[in-house]
Amino acid sequence: MEATAQKQMTKRETAFEYFKNIDGVKFENYKDQIFIFEYSKNGIISCAIFEKRGYKPAHHYRFKDEAQRTIWINQRKEYADKDIINEQKRLQQAFEEAAQYVPGAIIYDSWGWEQTNIDFYLITDRKNNTLTLQRIGEKREYSSSMSGTTTPDPSKFIDEPFKKRISKNGYINLASYSCTRLYDGKPKSWSSWA
Repeated sequence: MEATAQKQMTKRETAFEYFKNIDGVKFENYKDQIFIFEYSKNGIISCAIFEKRGYKPAHHYRFKDEAQRTIWINQRKEYADKDIINEQKRLQQAFEEAAQYVPGAIIYDSWGWEQTNIDFYLITDRKNNTLTLQRIGEKREYSSSMSGTTTPDPSKFIDEPFKKRISKNGYINLASYSCTRLYDGKPKSWSSWA
């Protein structure tokens, strides 16, 4: 038996390896945003582009000539640059919002499948990037029997307080299936399935 087991490649690594093994391929990692494989096979000018995540090319096209391929790649790079700028703006907004996560502030969590549930939390303490949260009640207004708006009710405590860290991206992740934001004082829409 061999002493060291060989690491199994991921699907993404396998796909990259396939393209890197094409004769004459030109590979470019563009700002860790897109991964470009330019190649010609059987006289066909082609290009495959992988995005940051994913194990299949997000784009895989043939071109009439080199110039057409170059123009298309430059367009993809422009889109990648815009994505980088938008991500930087999103992170900046998240950090600005996270600065407002102070004792007394209220955050809300929106989640649900075929319905929208809203849960409110009072921030009772903050130490560095760790918050102590207390789930609080809500006051619902009905526009129909299965939908309406809701606002927080800080006079009602639900469950026990718990701690949650602000992520390196400036977010609080209460669950993988939900979106947590700072409450802006406006009623939030809810809906129920049954």
